Amino acid sequence: MRDLLRACCSIAAAAWLAACGTPNVGTDYVLSDAGNKGVVVGSITYSGSYAGYEVHYRKVGDTAVRGFFHYGMSKYMAMPRMGKSDIAEPGVRGDLFAAELPEGEYEVHGWQVSQGTTATSTQTQSFSIRFTVKPGEATYLGNYHFTRTSRSLNLATGFEVTAKDEAARDLKIFAEKYPRLSQVAVTAGMERGQRYEQIGGASHTTIVFVTYY
Repeated sequence: MRDLLRACCSIAAAAWLAACGTPNVGTDYVLSDAGNKGVVVGSITYSGSYAGYEVHYRKVGDTAVRGFFHYGMSKYMAMPRMGKSDIAEPGVRGDLFAAELPEGEYEVHGWQVSQGTTATSTQTQSFSIRFTVKPGEATYLGNYHFTRTSRSLNLATGFEVTAKDEAARDLKIFAEKYPRLSQVAVTAGMERGQRYEQIGGASHTTIVFVTYY
């Protein structure tokens, strides 16, 4: 029984870590060109319902290297937003992400929205937005904005996602939030003024209702 409990705890811990996505670097992080890693910077925002928002990436040619940037609640714990958002504009909330990745060619290829364990929304079309990570350098990936398009039974059932350049706003927040990286030159992974509408097409939403007896 004890072994079974230990195994269940290990599985739950692995699921929790998987749900957390790619972590942000610490506010005292120092970028070094001596290794093989760089930093990617961007933001995730939403209009509509608070939820768990994910932007998925993978390394080109090596799909074993993959992960996601995230904002909001875990898909395993439906908890309200606590604390202050990096981005708080009329009708828009969100956070900056700044993550360390090994050098190489990558692509943003997917997105997902989780509302606790009840509803999950995903893209319906494939897409690819490529970016390059260089050792000792920072790369700006743009803003990924989620807009709720429909809802039912107090759940959001439809989303559209726009990828766009918000460097003027995001890089100011980056310099303030990561003062030890404020003097690092940031390469534009997304062209200035670029905007991609409805990446991944319309959403597909799966809703799970739990019945207790």
